Amino acid sequence: SQLPDRATAKQVWHWRPGRCAALDHTVLSIVHDLRLPDPSTGYTIKVHWYPDGLARVSPHRHDCWTLLLSLGSPRILTVDRAEVLMEDGDLILFGTQSHGVPELPECAGGRISLVFMFGPNAPTA
Repeated sequence: SQLPDRATAKQVWHWRPGRCAALDHTVLSIVHDLRLPDPSTGYTIKVHWYPDGLARVSPHRHDCWTLLLSLGSPRILTVDRAEVLMEDGDLILFGTQSHGVPELPECAGGRISLVFMFGPNAPTA
């Protein structure tokens, strides 16, 4: 059975250039270094905040590719049936696989995920 996400499980903020210089630099560096699609082409970049180990996201999938940068406390990311330990600074790229973030009560701190969602054939920067 699937548990509902907690109302405070994650807080999502959509990145827009010009709001935070440090985040702009990080996003544009990742786009350039990994040859990702140009963010001005309209794909989605989200910032997810997980305040503690009880924050969770039920398994789900998107019709696009996802690059996720994990910042902060380690958390498990499920991708299909695999459990991937995402530590501070880790990156993962996946396609349309099911993915989620289960509860990890022993987690002692918060985590931010910078999530890039794009089509595989979008023009690169």
